[in-house]
Amino acid sequence: MDPLKFLQWNARSIHSKKHELMYLSNKLLPSLISIAETWLKPQQHFNLQGFSSFRDDRLDGHGGAMILVNNKFSCSALSIPCHNCNDINVVGVKVKNINVLSIYVPHPNSSLLAYIRNLFLLFPPPLLILGDFNSHNTMWGSDTNDSFGNRLGKLLDDLCICILNKGSSTRITPPGQRKSCVDLSLCSNDLSTLLQWQLLDSTYGSDHFPIEIVHPSRYTPHYDLPPLLKYRISSAKWDLYKNILEESAKSLPEINMANLDTCYKQLTKSICDAADHSIPLKNSAKHKLSSPPWWDNECTSMIKYRKFAERAFIASMILENLVEYRKAVAKSKRLFRQKKFHSWRQFCSSL
Repeated sequence: MDPLKFLQWNARSIHSKKHELMYLSNKLLPSLISIAETWLKPQQHFNLQGFSSFRDDRLDGHGGAMILVNNKFSCSALSIPCHNCNDINVVGVKVKNINVLSIYVPHPNSSLLAYIRNLFLLFPPPLLILGDFNSHNTMWGSDTNDSFGNRLGKLLDDLCICILNKGSSTRITPPGQRKSCVDLSLCSNDLSTLLQWQLLDSTYGSDHFPIEIVHPSRYTPHYDLPPLLKYRISSAKWDLYKNILEESAKSLPEINMANLDTCYKQLTKSICDAADHSIPLKNSAKHKLSSPPWWDNECTSMIKYRKFAERAFIASMILENLVEYRKAVAKSKRLFRQKKFHSWRQFCSSL
């Protein structure tokens, strides 16, 4: 039995950091993940194996909010009031009797405060609010206050909403710029003494640090996570696969518009059965997501180089260290894109 865990992160493009999210999922085993700045368009597909996703996307593919809930938990989507997705992104779920909201506010303005007030009042305690509000107030650790931060702070006081942040900077900023604590973790007062809040020590390729929040509530998993990559392709017996598929194809009915759906299901079953009999399965550790198929030692070395550059900058926030860190981030993004592309091309060529 494990505690209930929440992971909060401004990812700044979730597609390009899916491998980082998989690593964090394996490392922390979160029950729920709240993502700000997903950078997904409504028609774009994104999933993380073992999790159910709930999203609020912008049409232009910027901003966005997402909640991923571990499939070990039953959950239901919260009905969010209508809003302009260019001004605010909101998505909510109810899990383990806790109402959870994920929010991203790209451009804070006073007109949003009435909507935020109504939103917080709409869902009863226990309530957990995770998001990037892009506002500054000394109440949550900023060096200065801005207009929206002052009004948001007063709103939180009026509604008895508690701030879990401990004053740490949640975002990396260049030397000479003010401390940035824009990622807020808020909750109703009945949760404030139960939740344990901590900032992780790496940004994992974003410029925001992930946040882990632990609730002592315990649960019993009801099933094990299956492996992400089911088949060991390198050990496949392709001749056997071909023979089984050709034999099963003989029993397929003639395709016409009336039986199109039935034929599709039978063909899919034939392909899967042939694969099950001719390709061995991969072993996978329980509750773990397998590494992406393109991951290799060069990727691991690049992650170590990026972490080293990031820690050097955090230890000494000078311009030279910032430049080196940004170079490391750019190199890692370029390498991962190349690995994905070549891996996909190699897979397609092998078919």
